[in-house]
Amino acid sequence: MNILVVNDDGIEAPGLLRLAHMAKYFGKVTVVAPEHQCSAMSHRITIRKEMYLKKVNFSVPEVEAYSLSGTPADCVKVGIHHVMSEKPDYVFSGINNGYNTGFDIEYSGTVAAAIDGVMNGVKSIAYSHSMGDRYEITDRYILEITKKIVEREIEKDMIWNVNFPECGMENLKGILWDRKIAGLQVHDDRFVSVKKEGNTEVIREEGVMIDLRKIDNSTDVGAVMNHYISIGKVKGIVT
Repeated sequence: MNILVVNDDGIEAPGLLRLAHMAKYFGKVTVVAPEHQCSAMSHRITIRKEMYLKKVNFSVPEVEAYSLSGTPADCVKVGIHHVMSEKPDYVFSGINNGYNTGFDIEYSGTVAAAIDGVMNGVKSIAYSHSMGDRYEITDRYILEITKKIVEREIEKDMIWNVNFPECGMENLKGILWDRKIAGLQVHDDRFVSVKKEGNTEVIREEGVMIDLRKIDNSTDVGAVMNHYISIGKVKGIVT
C-alpha cells in the first residue's frame, strides 16, 4: 500500500517517527508534516497566502519526508494532491502527544487531518497517546491494532480514533473497541488575568482537569483513564 503519514506536533515530533516506522510494514510511506507545532488547530486550512514545502532528512530509512509551513489539514491536501504520484490507500495521523477523546476531538489537528483524508476519499486513522515520553504500550500494540483496523470495514464517512493510556505495561487492562465519544471536555475552561495595560487585559487559559474516576469504560475517556487502549470511530463528513 501507499501510506501518507501526517501529524500536528511537527516534523520533528517523536510520535511521527514512530508512526512512520510502523507504517513501513504496510508499504511505501510518505511523510508530510507541519514545519512547527500545530496542536489544537482543528480543521484550519491556509488560504490566500503561499506555503513552503521542503524535503527534509528523515531518520526513518526509505521514507520520503517533507515539512510544510501549513496546518495538519494542509499537509493531507498537499500530500495527496501534490507530493504523492498516486492517491494513498491510507492516511495515518499522529502519534499525538496527548489524548484525543471526548469533546477535545473537536479541537484536534490530529483528528482533523484524518478527517481530511476521508474527505479526499482515503481511509484514515488517528493515533494519540498520553502526554510524556512513555511509549512502551504504544510501541507494543500499534502495529497489531493497525493490522486489525486495516482488515475491518468502516463507513466511508468515518475515521478510526486510537488512544493509548498513560500507564506502565504492567497496569494495562486490555484493548476496548468501539468506544463511544464521551460527552464532556476533560478540562474545565478557566482564565486568569496576567496584567492590564490601559484598556487591554492580558489573560491566560489555565484549565483544570475534571474528576474522571467515575467515567464509564464504554466511552473513550473512561477507557484510557481506566488503563485500556481505546479504539472508536469519529464521523468525518457531514452528510
